[in-house]
Amino acid sequence: MNEILTSNLRLIPLSKHQLFDLLFSIENLEKVFSISIPRSLINEAVKRSIDFKLDQRKKTDREDHIWLTYWLVQPLDEAIGIGLLEFKNIPNEMGRVEIGFGMDPSHENPGLLREAVDQLCGWALEQPKCNLISATSVADKNAENVLENSGFIKMAQSQTVSLWHRYKDSSLKLPQLVGQGFQSIGVIHTAFESTIGTPKQPNTEDGSVSTIILHPALTPGLKDLDGFSHVVLLYVFDRITQPQLLIKQNMEDEGHGVFATRVPARPNPIGLSVVRLLKIEGNQITFSGADMLNNTPLLDIKPYAPLFDPQAVERIGWFEQRADPLQ
Repeated sequence: MNEILTSNLRLIPLSKHQLFDLLFSIENLEKVFSISIPRSLINEAVKRSIDFKLDQRKKTDREDHIWLTYWLVQPLDEAIGIGLLEFKNIPNEMGRVEIGFGMDPSHENPGLLREAVDQLCGWALEQPKCNLISATSVADKNAENVLENSGFIKMAQSQTVSLWHRYKDSSLKLPQLVGQGFQSIGVIHTAFESTIGTPKQPNTEDGSVSTIILHPALTPGLKDLDGFSHVVLLYVFDRITQPQLLIKQNMEDEGHGVFATRVPARPNPIGLSVVRLLKIEGNQITFSGADMLNNTPLLDIKPYAPLFDPQAVERIGWFEQRADPLQ
């Protein structure tokens, strides 16, 4: 594994034995590289990640080990390791990999960290397996500045986390097969990776900012959509493995039929959300009000028009008994 050298810094990929030393015998590593390494770099998250990488190396081909390491950041004008960078996984079948980074608090240098992230991402995107690098930032303005200045695009944001992407080529974003003869027309990117904390309805998360990457060939179909303030998104609950016909809500003794609810576990797992359209740039659509998970396959977009959509209703079934909790 070769080092990456710039005019200002050195990125050192650690071998399996050096990862072990970083975890248990950091003095050996300091002797090998003739530098000092702040102990504050090795926090609990780094320790867990090293354990994971060492375990995954046993299960992967040797050529993929370069993705399962840490890169030590050293300024060329100082004999000290000031930061660590990592890829959190091997590129998946779509060529996506996630990057993580951190710097010793007593040696913070946003310029060097930006350069390190930029250079490592540049290296990764030169590899045939890698088409996309993602990153997450948890309410950290400094980290967001590093990502923004390293060629990343903010794809989604909630109150606590933001999702960023850096593409090798945005036109490589292909539609995903979603079954039943349908193809997705794009991918919805949100800040929600788990159902825990994901809003139950779009109007409960007006502060979120999310992104749709439409398949580039379909971009002409967006003409005039920017004249609407709201759009209807149809998408696939692609992580549903088993539909449910009776749904129990919280402490209820008797369930409701799935077709009398809005839960995702449906025979045909199709979701529908009315969201606020913020802007359209090429094949990238930005919206607020996401209530779906990150990387959700998109089936269709329709303009929301009060002239056609609202209907006067006389009753709302069992929702009437739960109006206050739902509000």
